[in-house]
Amino acid sequence: MESAEDLAGFFEEEEFATPARYTAPTPGASPVSCSVIVDRGQGRATLDNARQPVGALDRKIQAPNPLLTKVERDGLFELLDSATPPNVVETLKVVGYPKRDESGVWWHVDVVIVD
Repeated sequence: MESAEDLAGFFEEEEFATPARYTAPTPGASPVSCSVIVDRGQGRATLDNARQPVGALDRKIQAPNPLLTKVERDGLFELLDSATPPNVVETLKVVGYPKRDESGVWWHVDVVIVD
């Protein structure tokens, strides 16, 4: 299994990562700056069910655990333009329950586009 140091290179913005901010769903929560890897998938936002919105998995995010000690359902990731930060390119909402990988180093997060 790779070490945290081995995996850290994936989160360099010159390589695979995208600059982002994560805001927990708690009222008054402050955004946390981080770098994430985004799997853009094929879906689109949410579906309307008669009683409640249903998440259509739009994207998956992998985020480093040391920067984000907790990622919660309904939290928001803002993906930033690396050329002109802090311009927000896309806002993604956490759906489901984020999980850590087997090493405990990365969060695996299902998200949908927020219009």
